[in-house]
Amino acid sequence: MDNQNKLTKEQAIEYLASARILIDDSTCWEQAKARLAEAGGMVGYKPAFRCLILGLSPDKSFRWKE
Repeated sequence: MDNQNKLTKEQAIEYLASARILIDDSTCWEQAKARLAEAGGMVGYKPAFRCLILGLSPDKSFRWKE
């Protein structure tokens, strides 16, 4: 992802919040895994894992560099 396509902090948090709802609504592991992979591609795999698998809140899932 180049600099023009980077999400802002607020956009990334909103994206993870909506992805979390989709994961909760998943009916099987394959759906959940696909949603985790999609979220990882958008916001990064570590924050997606922290939020969607470990259960951290979206704003606590990122390690923001100031």
